Amino acid sequence: MEYKIVANIELNKSECNLDNNIDKIIDSFLKYLNYNDVNIYNEDSLKYELGIYLKLLFPNYYIDFERNTKYFGINTNSKHEIDITIYPKKKTKIIDPATAYAIELKYPSYKIEIDKNNYSIINNKGINNELKQLETDLDFVTEIAKKFKNAWSIVLVSNVSKYIYEWPNKISHPQDIYYKFRMVSEKIKYKGLKNPYKLNWKSWKDINNNEIGKYYIKSGKEIKR
Repeated sequence: MEYKIVANIELNKSECNLDNNIDKIIDSFLKYLNYNDVNIYNEDSLKYELGIYLKLLFPNYYIDFERNTKYFGINTNSKHEIDITIYPKKKTKIIDPATAYAIELKYPSYKIEIDKNNYSIINNKGINNELKQLETDLDFVTEIAKKFKNAWSIVLVSNVSKYIYEWPNKISHPQDIYYKFRMVSEKIKYKGLKNPYKLNWKSWKDINNNEIGKYYIKSGKEIKR
């Protein structure tokens, strides 16, 4: 059986499995955005559009937004509100976290302008704090993945500068993004450590197969610190 979400997008029923196929599900979601001409412009728009898509794929699951970890009987240190939780529809008030999934999302939003010297300028000081929260999300999913069936940090970034996919560093050029994440292939040390998260950035492409950004999916169960 195949799920025809929209034209040219099909997922085999066996692929609609959060245990093994989160990469295929997110890839199909990005295609879904393209073919439906859905505009993603900030983190909230990404969260709600992904939630709608997951409801199509998993009708037997609740797809909730901003659930507190205490709802699942879990106390956490880094954060408490989960962007998206996915758990089976059952007639019970007690939710077993071992049957649930969690997703933390980031879509750093900013405005780029060109100054009189033809340099790109970031016209949103909040981008610095927003990108710093990527690391907080990675720590958070690592923490809740110990109780949940799985938890992921999923980040989409517009293709503004090649420097944005680097690990934290000081700004060295006006067009650099302030807070950076290094590509997994770059063996640069930060605070005496190599990139502890081993992030694997993938191309985010439009309907014509042109790269419009990058994204990563990282399971909290994969992070060893």
